[in-house]
Amino acid sequence: MTGGHKPHPYGRCPPSLRGALSLCHCEERDSSFPRNKLRNLGVNEVATHPAGARNDSMRKDENMKRIRFSNKARKTLGGHSRGFTLIEVLIALALFTIIAFVFAGGLSTASRAVLTADVRTRAESLARTQMESVKNQGYQPASGTAWQALYDKVSIPGVTDGSGTYSICSCSRTGGVNCTGTDVIAVAWDSATNNATTSETGLQKVTLVIKHDGTEVTRLEGYKVNR
Repeated sequence: MTGGHKPHPYGRCPPSLRGALSLCHCEERDSSFPRNKLRNLGVNEVATHPAGARNDSMRKDENMKRIRFSNKARKTLGGHSRGFTLIEVLIALALFTIIAFVFAGGLSTASRAVLTADVRTRAESLARTQMESVKNQGYQPASGTAWQALYDKVSIPGVTDGSGTYSICSCSRTGGVNCTGTDVIAVAWDSATNNATTSETGLQKVTLVIKHDGTEVTRLEGYKVNR
C-alpha cells in the first residue's frame, strides 16, 4: 500500500461512524490507533449528535403508535369491546314501540278522514240528484191535514259503496225525518212569512236528509214551484 500505511485489519470505518469522526479516517491510515478508543469516541459522538437524537425520538414515537394500534385491534378482534346492556336494549325497544303506535295511529286517523270525506261527497251528490228529480217531476198540489205533497224518490233509494248503505229521507211538516216509503215529502210554503202554511200557494219546500248506515251525513233544502 502506498505511503507506508497498512490497511486496517477491520477494513473501512463502519457506516454509522463514517463522516462523524476524522479519527476514523486516521485509523484507516494508521492501524496503530487504538480500536477500543475509536469505538468509544465514535459511540459517544453519535449518541450526542442532534440528528441521531431526532431519529431515536421518531423511532420511539412510531413504536408507541404501533403498540397502541395493536392493543386496540386486539381488543376489538378479541371480543373485549363494550356491548349494549339489557337496560339499553329495553329502552330502545320501548322507544320503538311508542313510535310504532304513534305512526299507526296517524295512519288510522288519515284513513278515517279520507273515508269520511268520501262518504260526505257521495251523500251530497245523492241529495242533489234527488232534488233535481223532484224539480223535474210534475207539480203535485199539497193536500190533507198536513198540507203535504209526495214526489218519487230516485230509482235507487239505497246506494252501497262497500262500507255501508246510503238512504234518502225527507222532513215532514212537523220537522220529523221520514226515511220509509218510496216518496219524498214536500210541504206547502208561504214565501211571505217563510213558514209552512195550511193552504196551497203554488210553492212547496223540500228538505232532503241523506243518511249513511243510519247516521245523518248532509241536508239539502230546495223549493218546488207550480209553473
